[in-house]
Amino acid sequence: MNPEEAFSVYRGFLWFLGVWPLEEKSRYQRLRYYTAAFFQASFLLHTSIEICLNRSGVSDMVDICLFFASAFLALVKHTYLHLHGRKIAYNLRSYMRDWRQPSEYGSAVMRSHFKMYRYQFIIYNSIGYIGTTLFLIRTLLLNYLKDRSQARDDGPEFEYEFICKISFLSKSFLLRNHTGLLVIQYLQCMYVCSSGASTDCFFFGLLLHLAAQFKILNRRWHDFAGASRDEARFGELVARHQLLTKLGQHLEQSFSRVVLLQLLISVILICMSGCSILVSIMEQDYVTMLISTNCVSFMITESFIYGYASDYLKSQSLALVDAVAACGWYDLELARRRDLAFVFMRALLPCSITAGKFFYVTHNTIVQLEDKSITLADCIAASASNGTNARTTTVKLRAQFMAFYSQSRTRAKRAVFTRLLMNPKLLDAIEDILDTPDILLHHTKAHIKPPEKGAPYLMHQDYPYFPFKKHSMLAVFVHLDDTTPENGGLCVYPGSHKLGPLQERELIDEKGEKYRYVDPDRFPISGATPVSAKKGEIIVFSYLLLHGSYLNLSTRPRRIFGAIESRRRRADQSRASLALSGSRAERSQFAHEGQHGD
Repeated sequence: MNPEEAFSVYRGFLWFLGVWPLEEKSRYQRLRYYTAAFFQASFLLHTSIEICLNRSGVSDMVDICLFFASAFLALVKHTYLHLHGRKIAYNLRSYMRDWRQPSEYGSAVMRSHFKMYRYQFIIYNSIGYIGTTLFLIRTLLLNYLKDRSQARDDGPEFEYEFICKISFLSKSFLLRNHTGLLVIQYLQCMYVCSSGASTDCFFFGLLLHLAAQFKILNRRWHDFAGASRDEARFGELVARHQLLTKLGQHLEQSFSRVVLLQLLISVILICMSGCSILVSIMEQDYVTMLISTNCVSFMITESFIYGYASDYLKSQSLALVDAVAACGWYDLELARRRDLAFVFMRALLPCSITAGKFFYVTHNTIVQLEDKSITLADCIAASASNGTNARTTTVKLRAQFMAFYSQSRTRAKRAVFTRLLMNPKLLDAIEDILDTPDILLHHTKAHIKPPEKGAPYLMHQDYPYFPFKKHSMLAVFVHLDDTTPENGGLCVYPGSHKLGPLQERELIDEKGEKYRYVDPDRFPISGATPVSAKKGEIIVFSYLLLHGSYLNLSTRPRRIFGAIESRRRRADQSRASLALSGSRAERSQFAHEGQHGD
């Protein structure tokens, strides 16, 4: 396939808007760019005024807010494509080189992904243009019916309908210029639709192509394992991984804030439209209910497009971990094994898209975000119908957002936690406690208690969850917040690890999850010793130690990052243990060189 043909679906639309990254700057290009920006900005100004002045019903206000959000996002995306044109152009040139000399397997992979983002572009843009045209048809039909009714009844002159309400102009001016104003509004909507939809689809296409390149690279690493592993081929694979990582960083830098704004506005509109649906059902206003349902469906679909693309890129880049691990690294020279360690560490941090560095955009986070939006809408609607105090509603909303923010913020800092695990001082301390330089990282986890509703946990041992024969397992807890009994801090029975494994009880909740605990009469949580810790402080204890946690009664979250580690046996040849093993001097040099590695 011709490289130009692969991205021709985007080139025509983005060229028309003056933001095609590979186009040379010229007066004609700037004219197209500023023309599109003018129509988008004028529509944004119009809808902003309408939000302030319009006193129509809920249905009209939902339409106005939808137009405002679309115009705002289109202008932001239009501007960001212009500002980050060089980075995106770098990606595009690299993508076009991929199409020039692909292998048979690479060509098949890229063609399958090309079909995917081409169909997505056609469907997505068609829905946008059809929706915009339907707004125009609805307006023309309403004006036609009003005109016939006025002519038949010989009544007073009627007020013309527009695609978006116009309240700040006089009726006489609207009557004289309604045709011209309707044409201008339609052009504004088409520019907004073109910019918003084309940018979303372009972003989707760039992510899919990058994911395809990671898939091809995975195949090349697998082929490397079964072929003659010469120096040049190894260097080529490492250089390719570095390039793909750089391309992923370009996409993250170019679209991260756009994604954040997109999701933020989606939450607001879903919340508002959801509230409108609930109110309209109570008032039996089915027209408003249909319009609001359409708005919610559109915003949810748009959010899931971002989530799917980012998730797919993440899965393909993370698959490189298994490909590198299976390449027969143990037969390579020592120098190549050291190089491969850096490749492996970088592959453990997959390429992904974040929402303004706040959280990773994945299917899971999108589901949580939409769930919180609908919950907030229900909360607001219930408060409005029951006359609930505004402060009570605000506290509930804050608790919902804090719960989501705490969880997503922890996930977004995965690279920070990886560096924490490799911190030489931490490893030295664990080495002293375990009395061995061979350390096995069993797993990591995040303990999060949201404000005001974090449940307590009865006294228990971690032993039943992952028993070890010689009981060398340690829990390393890093406090991410100031922790006290008031916000659900830990409590322990000092010295209880000497009792060995204790008889346990088991509780299964409504979700089918098992919780294990010891006899609460013998070891009540009230008799335990509280552990208060400042943010950043670390506690280390045996997995046989009896520990639990209190109910979070405060307005602060309680977040703890936990790493479970033990002595490494000879049979434990896992990738995690490989990263944590070695002498102190080797780890210090490894950490220093890792700052400049792949």
